[in-house]
Amino acid sequence: MSATRFAQDSPAMPSPRVTRRCPPQDNANAVADEAAGEHESDTPFVRTIFRMMMQRAVLMAIAVGLIHSLVFLGLGEPVWQATLIFTLACLPFHSLLSAQRPFGVFCASLFGFVCIIDAAVVYFALHFGREAGFHFLLISFFPFIAISGRIGYTMKWLLMLLHALLLVYLDKQISVQGMTTLSPYLISVLRAINLGVLACLLAGLVMHYFRIATGLQYELEQHASTDALTGLANRRRIQAATLEAASDSRRHGYPLSLLLFDLDHFKRINDSYGHASGDAVLRHIAQILQVELRSADRVGRWGGEEFLLLLPHTDLDSARLVAERIRQRVLNLPPLVGGKFLTLSATLGVATMLPAEPVEETLARADFALYEGKYAGRNRVVAAEATAPEQVPRH
Repeated sequence: MSATRFAQDSPAMPSPRVTRRCPPQDNANAVADEAAGEHESDTPFVRTIFRMMMQRAVLMAIAVGLIHSLVFLGLGEPVWQATLIFTLACLPFHSLLSAQRPFGVFCASLFGFVCIIDAAVVYFALHFGREAGFHFLLISFFPFIAISGRIGYTMKWLLMLLHALLLVYLDKQISVQGMTTLSPYLISVLRAINLGVLACLLAGLVMHYFRIATGLQYELEQHASTDALTGLANRRRIQAATLEAASDSRRHGYPLSLLLFDLDHFKRINDSYGHASGDAVLRHIAQILQVELRSADRVGRWGGEEFLLLLPHTDLDSARLVAERIRQRVLNLPPLVGGKFLTLSATLGVATMLPAEPVEETLARADFALYEGKYAGRNRVVAAEATAPEQVPRH
């Protein structure tokens, strides 16, 4: 291991996008790719969020319907019964719009739900008149159209334009009073309620979308930075943690020690018991390492059967004791492999970052100490010399 190797393995900047000309025989594929660009927002991530948001929209529509039913009942308006019918008609769509439904069922259900909401808005706008502001509730469709998948940007703009035209048409064409006998004051109360409902709907949609998006983003980041086999940090993540720990160590003036752990004769385990057993052994080692470390420590799979451990606030002597305790635990806690307990051993290299020393050199010294231990017979802990490994001859 060398500092160069660490630098080469560090996360690289993404390369710039290169535009290639398609050869003549690929013209059909090029046309298909260009058409697909219209649907570049259609990804599994977008579809998942959209279905979750539509289910929340059903719940919001039901809540708004119940609120209006109670308001109309209190005002003595007989339309509270129609409102309740619209509300009950929305109930099945919460299940029909779930992520488990086939795409055909989802599309048909989505169309039906939108038709019910549009019909309800138009009905109440005509009944109560322009001043009641029911037609303003059509604005709540815009966020859902914007985040929908499976349709391109052109179709999204078209759908939003159609709803905007319907909103303008209702605002200009319906009468001021409508068919209701409510006083202008009560109509103004209805308008205030509708505007308040619209504001709450938009705020709730934005907050819920943000919550879903950040939650899914966190899951994606966890998948991208976690070793799938052991559940520990993968190499990329532990590299970033190493650089961060080194920076904190220099800033606050506390010692930082690195441990490189290598499971002895791991290839023999794979050859003798199979790769499934080897995977089980690596998971067993990961559990031991997690148990032995403090909450401030970090551990990640460095590659193969190697693990890297970061011990902040730990000098060389303390780090050596931690490494020896881990070695003893591995030796004394054999996993059950192939119906019998398999005795394991490990070799660990320990190094503490020196003042003004790049952490890459600290890691190189820990790696050299690890190889020293392997050449000396394995199953031991070796502390690194306070010199660069290039100055110490290898055995």
